[in-house]
Amino acid sequence: MAKAKDLETVNHGIALTTERPSYMDPESGRGSEDVTSDDITLPRVEVLQALSPQIKKSDPKHIEGAEQGIIFNTISGELYGDTITFIPIVFRKEWIVWQTRAAGGGFVGTFPSEAEAEEHRLALDDPDNHETNLHAVNFVYVVRENGDLEEAVFSWSRSKLKVSRKLNALVQMNPGDRFGKAYKLRVVEENGKKGDYYSYDVKPLGYVSEPVYQRAENLYKLIKAGERKVAYGENDSEVEPDSAVM
Repeated sequence: MAKAKDLETVNHGIALTTERPSYMDPESGRGSEDVTSDDITLPRVEVLQALSPQIKKSDPKHIEGAEQGIIFNTISGELYGDTITFIPIVFRKEWIVWQTRAAGGGFVGTFPSEAEAEEHRLALDDPDNHETNLHAVNFVYVVRENGDLEEAVFSWSRSKLKVSRKLNALVQMNPGDRFGKAYKLRVVEENGKKGDYYSYDVKPLGYVSEPVYQRAENLYKLIKAGERKVAYGENDSEVEPDSAVM
């Protein structure tokens, strides 16, 4: 059962806790029997940049306590700090068409190939106000401090493609399933042509336990079966915030 210090009283005296109580079965899932792949989108994990709207107090997307160089969840708005532990599950490439930030920004669509993405961009009424970017998409489990596993996605483009290449190289150095090891993602400051921005460094931590491996394997199967989708929204100005300062 959750400790008293984990509880807080909100909304007519209801006690809530951020830690899952021992009387709740994390494998149960009752009440969500009719949830399908169309009803599930995975949050992205991003690092806050100087121009990120989450930092601006006047912006509707503002997150209390948000600062440059902090990793956050794009759906829940939770701030993770400057490091997280994760388990990579599936890697794939996507080409995304965005409206440029100068034109107002906004997500347009995701495509499996550059040719398809460019065909769609060129068919738009204002193709010059849009761009196609390659994204290295990593489906992952974020490992919380209490050991909970949280599904999420790293969608990296432009400067962060080198981070994805390093992760892939580290994975290939250890034969076996991609999800056999846990890794640490740490925020680092980089120098771009148009100013400083925040990126990541990644390093291996060690092999996962058998129960964690089995859960990762189950998630792998769901992703390969198309049961998980990345949460790109029409209100996203950019999935790659540092693109504005490079």
